[in-house]
Amino acid sequence: LGEQEVAKILEGFNRLSVRGELRPSEFRTGFLNCAGPVPEALAEALFNCFDSNSSGSLDVQQFVCGVAVICKGRPEQKLR
Repeated sequence: LGEQEVAKILEGFNRLSVRGELRPSEFRTGFLNCAGPVPEALAEALFNCFDSNSSGSLDVQQFVCGVAVICKGRPEQKLR
């Protein structure tokens, strides 16, 4: 990702996060629903993929990496 893309992702994270963390509810309502309603099971699965340490919340690094894979990743990366 380029600097401008990362800056936009960081801006979105900062807008949605609470004390530097993004919980499943904010992830679903703020991030995923921007393109329309997302089924609960899909939202949960995607959140769990982003949550690489299984902490139940996303930090900025997890969020940026997850968005980067969705936007620019190879198909096999997206399936992981």
